[in-house]
Amino acid sequence: MQLFDWKVFETRVKQLLITTSRRKLNKAFTQDSSILYGCSGLYYIFKDLHNRTNNDVFLKPYLYWYDNILRFRDPEKHSLVGFQFEYERNTKVDKSAFFSFYWGIGGIGITLMKGDLEVLPCLNELLLIG
Repeated sequence: MQLFDWKVFETRVKQLLITTSRRKLNKAFTQDSSILYGCSGLYYIFKDLHNRTNNDVFLKPYLYWYDNILRFRDPEKHSLVGFQFEYERNTKVDKSAFFSFYWGIGGIGITLMKGDLEVLPCLNELLLIG
């Protein structure tokens, strides 16, 4: 007797990924441009799914999330290259988070460079999707 049906599980995961690939920017769910909570992270996930599956259903979402990275940038803001972060007003957050890879401008900068230069090293292991 089989306790777990892997085929059903695989089918449901594929359906879930395709459904979530259709989600558009909603600041209640995508808080900024960071890798951890924002557009950069979604870009990496859908780009990796596209690369692994060669399924064009993931092409549009990864391009969409890459294009939305700059929507959280205000050219009038003079710090952090103008990027705005959801947690900026939280005084308990260590200021180093603003520059970090996962939460901050470091990861956004690397994402923008990686999006323009495919020859840069793959980040999947750092992103735990490798």
